[in-house]
Formats: sequence, structure tokens, C-alpha cells
Amino acid sequence: VATVVSGPADATLTGSAAPSSALTAPAGVASAPAGPLADHVADPVADPTAVLQAVADARAAALSAADPVALAAAEVHGSAAYAADAATVARLREQRQRYRDLAFTVSGAQLVSVDAGKAVVQATVGRSASTVEGEDGSVQTMAAVVGEPLRYVLTLTDGGWRLTDVAGA
Repeated sequence: VATVVSGPADATLTGSAAPSSALTAPAGVASAPAGPLADHVADPVADPTAVLQAVADARAAALSAADPVALAAAEVHGSAAYAADAATVARLREQRQRYRDLAFTVSGAQLVSVDAGKAVVQATVGRSASTVEGEDGSVQTMAAVVGEPLRYVLTLTDGGWRLTDVAGA
């Protein structure tokens, strides 16, 4: 039996696509911190959907590869999000399983706050229909999940924005 993502990290990956053109920063919210990364790092004030979608894409790739090292492209090592996904990757590897066709879609993203390299984005993240396939040929089908609005805490690192935590909206 496959073990799939559970706990707070599972919630990070469950919506339907919505255009980001209507998104605006709340009054009094400053942009991402300036510095050496400012020119090539997506800005959660300008486009919270793009920032969170990039993190979700990196997370899907790491989970699909069952690669604990690749999680660093999506999550801050040592964070609650990383710990949950590292446990999932360990279970997948132990059970010799892989996700196939796993993808996440961010919708309704709104910036809640940004300060000193930390951004909080409220959004719905949906999970695609996918499968968990075992080396033995076993296949477990997972239905698509629309998701629910949650708050995603992102931290600016040398490599860009990374997920650190997920909380109820």
C-alpha cells in the first residue's frame, strides 16, 4: 500500500487555475528585500501566484523523483514543510515507489504580508490526478484534489523563495 503525502505538506498541494492579473498587494505591504537576488527572483508582491507556483513545481519534481536533495529547490531544509516531505520521500524510497504525473496548480493567491525575506501568501493549491507506481508493477491511482485556501509561509534564500510552513487560512 502506498504512503502518500500527509499532514501540513499535503495541504500545500491541493485548486483550479486563476489569472494573477487581479492580484494586488495589501495596503502598506512592502516588496521583497533588495539585494543581490532582487533582479532575478520572482517578487511575491508583484506576482504571488508565480512565486508559489514555482515552489509547487519544484516540490512536485522532488516528490516525483523521490529525491530528498531536490527538496531543497522547494523547501527550506529543517523547516516543517521540509520535514514532512522528507519523511514522504523516505517512505517512497523505502517502498520503492514513485509518483507519476504529479502536479500542483496554484489559484487565488493573495499576498498577506512580506517582511525581511519572509512572505505569507494565502492561496488554494490543487493536486492533479496521478499515480503511485511501485517497482513491482503495482499502481495506486490518486484522484485530483481541488484544495482549500491555506497560508503558505515562504522564505527568501540564496536560491530564491522556498516554502517553510503551511497553516490554515
